[in-house]
Amino acid sequence: MGTFLKQKGGQVVAACDVDKEHLAKAVQENRRIGQTGSWQRSLAIFRKAAKIVRNGLIGDVTRVEVGLPDGNRNSGNEARSMTPSDPPPELDYDMWIGPSQMMPYIQLRTLLAACLLTSVLATSARALTPAEADTAFRSLNQVYWDAATKFFRKEETGATKADFWLEAQLWDTVMDQYDRTHSETVKQQVNDLYDGFMARYPDWTTNKYNDDIMWWTIGCTRAYQITKADRYLKQAKTSFDFVYNTFCDTNLGGGIWWTSDRRSKNSCIESPAVIAAVRLSDLLNDASYFDKARSLYAWQKTTLTDGNGKVFDSLRLPRARDTNTTAFSTNTSTKTTASTSTNRFANRNRNRSPLSTFSLTYNQGTYIGASVLLYLKTRNPIYLAEAKKAADWTKANLCTGTNQILKSENQGDGGAFKGIFVRYMKLLVRDCGCKEYLPWMQANAETAWRNRRASDNIMGYDWSVPADRGIQSQSASSAVSLVLCFSDDAKN
Repeated sequence: MGTFLKQKGGQVVAACDVDKEHLAKAVQENRRIGQTGSWQRSLAIFRKAAKIVRNGLIGDVTRVEVGLPDGNRNSGNEARSMTPSDPPPELDYDMWIGPSQMMPYIQLRTLLAACLLTSVLATSARALTPAEADTAFRSLNQVYWDAATKFFRKEETGATKADFWLEAQLWDTVMDQYDRTHSETVKQQVNDLYDGFMARYPDWTTNKYNDDIMWWTIGCTRAYQITKADRYLKQAKTSFDFVYNTFCDTNLGGGIWWTSDRRSKNSCIESPAVIAAVRLSDLLNDASYFDKARSLYAWQKTTLTDGNGKVFDSLRLPRARDTNTTAFSTNTSTKTTASTSTNRFANRNRNRSPLSTFSLTYNQGTYIGASVLLYLKTRNPIYLAEAKKAADWTKANLCTGTNQILKSENQGDGGAFKGIFVRYMKLLVRDCGCKEYLPWMQANAETAWRNRRASDNIMGYDWSVPADRGIQSQSASSAVSLVLCFSDDAKN
């Protein structure tokens, strides 16, 4: 407790600890105003603690104890001294000690330890409740789902439909909700969305982007597992076979061409193809798909990763105008991250290396997914190690703030990237037992949900700030998938 002596106008001229009786007497005799205050509340760590409590990160506060330091003197309450005593009946002291060596109960020491423990726990986010997860999914449908056309809209208003590959991400979000709830209503939406998409795009082979086709292939494997409808498995096999048989070759050492013009081989198609192939090998009981998965993965690992968790974007065919440089460009992006862009994979650096080494959560996430599925199939620890390295690299390099919230990758295609990442992080946490990543994912979910729009519960593309208007459906669905995958009933 400090005493502040001020001049007229409020300027502090002294701050000291004095005896309270002498201070009170001096104030009265000189007809002045005395002020005492807890200056600690102005420190950054105390402001942070207040913010943590106010935002509910430690759960519901049911009791607050406030005390003033009074040494070992008894001021009407039991003295909080360093004298050993019996623990209070409401405290399981054996559990409190845990594996540590047994020692006498001392009230002040135990209270101090409790405060330190609380400060640690306060930085851990809570898991969102099932009701909150259901609200997030329901709000996505209310704002973007068009039941008449069985299609998600791209924008909050208007009739423009979501793009080809982005509708696949929205389909995945619907299936994320089914995985939580096993709701027949949600299962019907799984079927309805596919019907609406097929009515608009009956022939997928006309799409020049092989990753777009592969996302629908992955979705079909999930839909088959949910519905057991043969049409999904048949379509998954047909689509994978088309892409693999037409666009996988030994140019650049292996891998699948990203687009039909065969200019580059990108992580955005390689890992999704591995995921689809592993699932098809199980669903069809056909080992040849697993062989394809391992071959594609080996090429990507060797060619499009740094061996320490970073997944590169792409390797393209050298061009005559390329310079003989060993420097890698890291400031360009293949997938568009702005809704106004007209070129999905703009190349702004004409003299760059054929290897593009920048990274996106899209590629980090699908590489994690491919590694996890191969690990679960083989139990080879090398695959699990790769998945964890990719997760660790993402946490260290593609996040912001003390809670390591995944950075914004804007809207457009970028709005869907983080949803892909968290969906495959769920496999790492749930199916591989890597619970060390759960607090990180829950912190992201809690932050995105806290920053939702109050009017309609829509979350934005930047989870670290309050959501604004003009959120596109793929951006909203990424946050919804995050909440669905890491709510407290998501079997993590």
